[in-house]
Amino acid sequence: MSQRRSALLGIAAFLIAAGLASCGADADPARDVDALTVDDVDEVRGDIIIGDTNDGTKLALVSVTRELRAPSGMAVAPGDERIYVTGIDRDQVVIVEGTRVTDVFLDLKDHLARNGDGDERGRGERGLLALAFHPNYESNGRFFVWYADRSGVAELVEYRRGDDADRADPASGTVLISLERGPDHFGSQLHFGPEGYLWLAPGDGGSGQTANDPADLRGKILRLDVSEPGVASPAPDNPFIDSVDAAPEVWALGLRNPWRFTIDHPTRTLIVGDVGLETAEEISRVSLDAPGPDFGWPILEGTACNRTESRCSDPSLQPPAIEILHPDGCSVISGPVYRGNAIPSLDGQFFFSDFCGGYLRSAALEGDGFGEVRQWVEQIGPVTSFGVDHDGEIYVLTIDGHLRKLVPLAA
Repeated sequence: MSQRRSALLGIAAFLIAAGLASCGADADPARDVDALTVDDVDEVRGDIIIGDTNDGTKLALVSVTRELRAPSGMAVAPGDERIYVTGIDRDQVVIVEGTRVTDVFLDLKDHLARNGDGDERGRGERGLLALAFHPNYESNGRFFVWYADRSGVAELVEYRRGDDADRADPASGTVLISLERGPDHFGSQLHFGPEGYLWLAPGDGGSGQTANDPADLRGKILRLDVSEPGVASPAPDNPFIDSVDAAPEVWALGLRNPWRFTIDHPTRTLIVGDVGLETAEEISRVSLDAPGPDFGWPILEGTACNRTESRCSDPSLQPPAIEILHPDGCSVISGPVYRGNAIPSLDGQFFFSDFCGGYLRSAALEGDGFGEVRQWVEQIGPVTSFGVDHDGEIYVLTIDGHLRKLVPLAA
């Protein structure tokens, strides 16, 4: 881990411990973030004008709420227009309605605090990291979380909605996958793909050897059939389903810490951001119809050889489509592809950021890769994740408690 990243994580930990990662005491009054003009932009509130599109539309990241505590991810539930946010401070899933945090949907702080020996390094990446709702959540109430407890055990757990739609049933948790204790690199993203399978990207657990071992679930992208409640089976057409030397859950391998990835359904594309070690951050793009890619870690870091062995020139290793050399970044935050209706000129633009860099950048999907990278704004703050609502509109979360929405501004 770079010194810069360590310093920023230390600052974030201080903010959380000091209770400054939430602005709940100064809650924002209600406003329609989708109907703002240039004159409505409020920098004190946290709004940021980021530039113009190629058709002259002025864009801004407008603050939806400042009430979050160290947010780590965002999801929306089928049949529910509200936003659900995971937080690594209190290990909770909270509901954002309008500009307010209205309810705690799931509270795991006591569970995660009890489950382990404690983390002598200050928890680092640990806590409640990701959330995904089953495509049939409206009827079956099933959803999934990924977390790392204080001892470094990472687990995929299925829960159910409670009798009250604003609360999960905390007693309904069923552990589907549990990975052995590791110091860090837990990855975290959860997504449902176009075939209805659940995709999960565990990091390598702090050991690059796991990423290169096809029999180990760490440092991989997994593709799981969760159609049966309480069970996560390998998707039946996974690339290693019949292999005796590889775990059948594995869809891709060779990743260090894939903190965020996205699946673009229209193009059947997987885009994964892999956090680098000391020299490079990686964003890779592969087709969902080309299973089994090896992204190269720990043989390669970015496009450079990380080891003096012959496999560095192995043509089967998947090179990154975008490589970000340090110190331009330290922890890449891969975002979504814009598929909303509010900003038509952004259709097909992939957005990304970096926890240390704090910028907002995008690149159009072109061919099998990306077009030219555009920087929209130099500094938002330490970005932890992106989110997408039911309309395909994009949100950005930062460690200081902000949830911002990308919107067009009226003149």
